[in-house]
Amino acid sequence: MTPRSIIALAIAAFVAFVVSDSLFVVNQSESAVVRQFGRFVRETSEPGLQAKIPFVQEAIKFDRRILALDMPSQTLLVGQLQVVVDPFTRYQITDARAFLNSVGGSEDVLRGRLEPTVNSVLRAVFNRFRFEDILSEKRDQIMQEIREQVDKDVQAAGYGIRIVDVRIRRAEFPEQVTQSVFTRMISDRDRVASEIRGRGTSESRRIRAEAEATSTKLLAEAQRDAQRLRGEGDSEAIRIIGEATNKNPGFYNYYRTLQAYRTALGPGNTTFVLGEGDGFLNLFSKPSAPQ
Repeated sequence: MTPRSIIALAIAAFVAFVVSDSLFVVNQSESAVVRQFGRFVRETSEPGLQAKIPFVQEAIKFDRRILALDMPSQTLLVGQLQVVVDPFTRYQITDARAFLNSVGGSEDVLRGRLEPTVNSVLRAVFNRFRFEDILSEKRDQIMQEIREQVDKDVQAAGYGIRIVDVRIRRAEFPEQVTQSVFTRMISDRDRVASEIRGRGTSESRRIRAEAEATSTKLLAEAQRDAQRLRGEGDSEAIRIIGEATNKNPGFYNYYRTLQAYRTALGPGNTTFVLGEGDGFLNLFSKPSAPQ
């Protein structure tokens, strides 16, 4: 290889190196900050090939997608109980320049800055609720309040990010207080059950008393109506008998006598001792029934 060829290859390699150092690619999910001697020059989030001054400027790229940041477990006071929680945070870089200036673009530095803020907000919010609330439908409301407060503190600190979500993977009692908590929960459930049972008994008595009062009223009204109808029936019967007697007194006496015979001379051996001329059997001495 001739000296000229070697020089040409060296020049080509140098040009290639300069070109490669002056160009960089920004993906759709990234943003980039261009700095010159440590000073901010510009920020871009346009995807594609970008240019910078070689050797003088540097491009630092950041992921603009939603990122997760784990937090160490913390022991918090929820109501009157100690609870071990395992939180994590989802965040998104919204200002790459501020993110670079505040935490140097390091996730570890960001974790160190966010951890005291998240723990402080968790302690302040959880202390206003009971452990049962964390496990109930109020959980989403509680976590939303925590997220809003953490995001407010982060915006004030100027980290260049927004808090998308704050969640808890687990929430449980320390081993030494688990049994006492279970005992307390059982006692609370028993108390609630006793209150419900007491209200049920009281309601049962009230309903039974109302039913008995209604029953007594209905029976009294029924007896009253029965007495009235019985009186009306007896009155109507007396009227009919009176009319029948007035129309044919002889036939009425004849009919009444036959009814007396049917009652007195029923089936079986019946012995009557009657005196001569007794009027009870007077129909047997008559030739025929009255017309």
